[in-house]
Amino acid sequence: NDASDLKAGKAYIGLFRGQVDLGNSGNLGVLLSNRQQGGQTNSVAGMDARITPLPNWIITGQFTRSQAGNKIANNDHLAYLEAIYGSRAFTYTGKYTNIGRHFDVSLGFIPRINIKQNEQQANYTWFAAPTDWFLTQELKATLIHTDNQRDEFQDKKINLLYTIKAKQANTFTLEGTQQSENLADKKIHTSGWLAGWNSRTLPELNSTIKFGQRQ
Repeated sequence: NDASDLKAGKAYIGLFRGQVDLGNSGNLGVLLSNRQQGGQTNSVAGMDARITPLPNWIITGQFTRSQAGNKIANNDHLAYLEAIYGSRAFTYTGKYTNIGRHFDVSLGFIPRINIKQNEQQANYTWFAAPTDWFLTQELKATLIHTDNQRDEFQDKKINLLYTIKAKQANTFTLEGTQQSENLADKKIHTSGWLAGWNSRTLPELNSTIKFGQRQ
């Protein structure tokens, strides 16, 4: 019980989590929560799963509904799906998040509601030969696109990051970013690049240089 708000009285809280393991294939789970304080109630019920259908692949998903009070309008959903592929040189992550306008979780933290968000990220690493001057080269690409529940554009971000980890604790980076955002029904575009160098040749000394431009 939570007595943080003395005027409203105690908040009675209940939480249940159940999970069934499927061996090496993954697991299935269920989550139920309820919070009641005075005349205010909030209930959440959801199911989730984690499976490994193929080698190097992991797929996770969750579907949840929330109910705040007794009004049908306060009943809304959250759906989440993520696919991850990983190998020594290449990794990929694809995420899709769909959160309703009235989704409400009083016992949790949801940073943003009313979205349909698609996120794609890929990363490839080149490993050096013994005679090379560098240790690894890495290229990472990220794309995030967000609409609201009415399929109206909200924001978009494209990011490319190239990293070289060299010998003697030297790291070189080159990054490019392009963003668009809908503010007051007006699209705002920004873009920029950033180059950097970091070195820890001596344990007591860390040197960093960064130079870039944004507009």
